[in-house]
Amino acid sequence: MPGTLQDYAVAIGEVISVCRDAEQGFRGAANAARASALADTFVEYSERYGRFAGEIQEALKSMGFDPTYPQGVTGVLYAGWINVKAFVDGMTNTGSGSRSNT
Repeated sequence: MPGTLQDYAVAIGEVISVCRDAEQGFRGAANAARASALADTFVEYSERYGRFAGEIQEALKSMGFDPTYPQGVTGVLYAGWINVKAFVDGMTNTGSGSRSNT
């Protein structure tokens, strides 16, 4: 049974949310990256996913739908986790806060 246009709009809203998650996740990875080339790549990916989400939202608007603007909660949480992990790894690598295994 085919879905309605509203069903498709909801499904596409989920795609927008995934794009926003990826945008935030790559932004967090860029903040945590130690190598500038890697950070630049992650920034590029973050921007690309942000553009994808914006283009999809504009397409929905042009069809008469009012798309939601999801924040990408999963991506924000993941980006936060990457930042925490980078902080802890930095402490371990510098010797601060590291435990002895002996």
